[in-house]
Amino acid sequence: MIMAANKIKGILCGMGYADLVTKYMRQHNDANMIAFGQKHMGYEDVEHRVDIFLTTEFIGQHHTPRVQQIRELEEGKEIKQTPIMNPNWK
Repeated sequence: MIMAANKIKGILCGMGYADLVTKYMRQHNDANMIAFGQKHMGYEDVEHRVDIFLTTEFIGQHHTPRVQQIRELEEGKEIKQTPIMNPNWK
């Protein structure tokens, strides 16, 4: 489900398998869609994580360049090198 959703332009989807992961999907990656494994979660867990997802804001800051790179890839643009991509970065 996530792989298919992320093929759609503008979608940033992640798996909400834990509370902290769900929070970070929004805070750090500006995710706008959440998915769940049907056989691995109860309704209460899903409902709780949807609440976390809907009430958490993207914090921007040093996460913004990564999210911008994802959007540029969607547009077919070449992304600029970042410290993580640079083998000489320490």
